[in-house]
Amino acid sequence: MFHLNLDSELEYSGRRQVISNLRCARLIFLHRYEGVEYDVDYSFPGDNHLQIKVEIDLNENGQEVEATFFLDSEGIKARLSSAVLVAPDGFYAEAGLDDYNLKLRGGFKNEDTARGVQLEGEVFGKRFLIDTLFQSEGKRYSEGKLIIHTPFHGMEKMGGLFTWSNQNKKIMAHAELHLPSYTTPTITGEISLDLKKKINGYVTLDVAGEEFTLKCNLAGSSISQGYTGSLEFYTPFHAVSHVVLTGDIKMQALSFLDMEVKIDAPFATHDLKLKYQLSADKVSGEAFLQSTRLYNTIQLSLNLQGLSTGNVEADLTVNDNKINAHYTLAQSTFKFDVRTVIFGKERQFSIEAKYPSLENFQGVVAVTLEGEKHMV
Repeated sequence: MFHLNLDSELEYSGRRQVISNLRCARLIFLHRYEGVEYDVDYSFPGDNHLQIKVEIDLNENGQEVEATFFLDSEGIKARLSSAVLVAPDGFYAEAGLDDYNLKLRGGFKNEDTARGVQLEGEVFGKRFLIDTLFQSEGKRYSEGKLIIHTPFHGMEKMGGLFTWSNQNKKIMAHAELHLPSYTTPTITGEISLDLKKKINGYVTLDVAGEEFTLKCNLAGSSISQGYTGSLEFYTPFHAVSHVVLTGDIKMQALSFLDMEVKIDAPFATHDLKLKYQLSADKVSGEAFLQSTRLYNTIQLSLNLQGLSTGNVEADLTVNDNKINAHYTLAQSTFKFDVRTVIFGKERQFSIEAKYPSLENFQGVVAVTLEGEKHMV
């Protein structure tokens, strides 16, 4: 019989491991014997006492060995007894020794619209958590999350979550992203829009405390029929801390755009008009820009026609400056002509060629500079 006090020396690795270690020790000690039978059992005579009993049958002339060990340690029964609870929707387990403990608990969510699991633990008094969930009710509502809490410095919270709701053309959304970063620990986004014959609401993005916001108040049923209203931008940058756009816009896919807006920024005001129309044979567009940051107003127009033929003409006008180009390609004939007026000065460049055959080729190159014509 042995009586040991192991208050400060017992190293715990699980009650099954303690018995397993004793079994291994007996086997090593008795490896020279054949047909040896042994049994190891343990019990707790009290909250502070552990009794381990070993019985060995050497199977030679009825020789037997019995040994009993007593281990004294305060609270050893509670510390060597691990609590385990398992249920269809969760589980719980706990084990501990002196000031060290491990706790593990979790839950499962398995419904028609939701799937998720939660795993929570405590190691040496430090808490960790893994929480996941995804729930969807079609296009009307969805939410999901993956959140990880750890006791490690700089990684206390990681993962993200989102919610999305779309009912009666009202959209509500929220998203968070937690990063293991000191400079950008959290990114948050939020959307609130009313799309019933209008676009009214806001979109917010928060990056490490720096907030970007777009506020929208547009009236209209679709972009093809046109919207009228205002857009407001708020940023943490001083030069564009508050920008307001007011006006109207009408757009049909990429073939048509008609827009007129006024832009109010902290250091300038701009008036912008933009219009263009695209077709298979023709492109036309106009632009107008007036700004307190510009000395002169900018007016621009562009016209292209005959794109699907061999007779193409282009006109470009920027304020008082003009460029006209004409290109013709017919049977045995080629002609290209460019006329410009830049800062009041006229110039012309033209090429004309006729080639009835490869052996018979004729061409003229003409250049006109300020009224003087040169030909080759």
